Amino acid sequence: MIHHNKESVKKVYDATFEQFGRDARALHWHNTDSQQLRYEVLTRRIDFQNKSVMDIGCGFGDFRIYLEAHGIHTQEYLGLEINDNFVNGAKEKLAGLSNVTIRQFDLKNIESLTDHYDVTVMVGVFHHCGVQAPEIYDLLYRTIDHLRLISNEVAIMLTSNQSTWPKNDSYVYLDPVIILSTVLSKYPESVLLDHSYFSKEFLLLVNA
Repeated sequence: MIHHNKESVKKVYDATFEQFGRDARALHWHNTDSQQLRYEVLTRRIDFQNKSVMDIGCGFGDFRIYLEAHGIHTQEYLGLEINDNFVNGAKEKLAGLSNVTIRQFDLKNIESLTDHYDVTVMVGVFHHCGVQAPEIYDLLYRTIDHLRLISNEVAIMLTSNQSTWPKNDSYVYLDPVIILSTVLSKYPESVLLDHSYFSKEFLLLVNA
């Protein structure tokens, strides 16, 4: 059984929201540039044009804004977020955009998601989701297994334990070698791992 502390996750982000407000730093980004870097990597690896997109851990909906600013049209965008402040902020920020839905969601209920989306993205969710190692690996694999059933492409950005960067005690760092080996054993020829864009994290891309 995976022990998941939803309230501890919400409290962490409540504290950063109180400190930074509707700023990228409230989402544990160092700054807007580092946030934009991740979005650039995603759009370089995946064609989002005219796709339906599910963004788990959407924060303030900044990825949807990024797509719009770069001329990328989405047929539908669903943003899911655990924190009330972020849900409300995303709803207000994306209020003028069409085909956008924002709602609260807890990752432990991943199997409750049944609608199909072309692409599902998760950026910066697993580094602090209320689950520690080794249980977090089980949650990650469970999440991938389910999302492959309802998405054509699944992109997850994870914090790497291979980095020489100073570690943050509140984060969970995952082993890309273990993850790649495990996911490849399940889904050969459907997996890409990119550890080149930032030394302290990596992108895992799994196709259905």
